[in-house]
Amino acid sequence: MDKSKVRNGFNRIAPIYDIISSIGSLNNIRMSQIWLLTNRAHFSNTLILGGGTGYLLLESLKNNLSDTYCYVDISEAMTAAAKIKVQKQFPEKLKSIQFICASWDSIPKHEKFDLIVTPYVLDCLAKDELQIAMRTLYTRLTDKGTWYFADFNIPAKPIKKIIATGILKLLYLFFRIFCNLNVKTLADFHTEFNQLTLSVSQEKYFLGGLLVARIYRK
Repeated sequence: MDKSKVRNGFNRIAPIYDIISSIGSLNNIRMSQIWLLTNRAHFSNTLILGGGTGYLLLESLKNNLSDTYCYVDISEAMTAAAKIKVQKQFPEKLKSIQFICASWDSIPKHEKFDLIVTPYVLDCLAKDELQIAMRTLYTRLTDKGTWYFADFNIPAKPIKKIIATGILKLLYLFFRIFCNLNVKTLADFHTEFNQLTLSVSQEKYFLGGLLVARIYRK
C-alpha cells in the first residue's frame, strides 16, 4: 500500500467524510462508537487509531474516558479537523492529547496503553499488513489492557451475508478509487483477535449485522 497516496485520498474526502458515513450508515457508525463508551470505564492512557475528524475523540472527552490520549490518523486534513474541534469544545484538555498524523507503524514505540480504540480503520488494511498491525498494537497494550473495536461485519445468515458482501464490494470500490486503498475483501476480524489471545467481554451488532462493536480484554 502506497501510504502517501492513501493519505492524499483521505485528505480529499475529509470535508465530506462525516456526512458520507452518517448518511450511508443511517448514523449507525456513530451509534456503534458511542456504544463502546457506555460501560463507563476509565483509563489512564488511550490510543485512538484512525479517529478521523474526531467524533469518537470528542465523545471520549465528554465521557471522561481517559486521563491522556494518543490520537493517530493518516490524514492531515482529518487530524487538523479533530484538533480544531477539541480546541473549540474542550480547550482545557488539549494538553492531554498527543496528535500524530501517521499510520499505525508510527505510534511511539515507548508508549503503553491500557485502552486501544480502532474505529473503522482495520478494514483499510490488507490481510498481511493487518496481521502485523494487530500484533504490533497488541504489544502496546498493558498486561490487563482493553481493546475497543468497531468495524464492518459479514453476517452469517445467507440473505444478510449476500447483501453485506455486495455493500462492502461497493465501499471498497469507492475507497479504491478515491483513496487508493488496495483492499478488496473484509478480513475475519474475530479470528484475528482470537489469535492474539484476546477475549470478547461485550458485543453488539448494528444495521442488521453489517456493523459490529466489541470490547476485547487481555
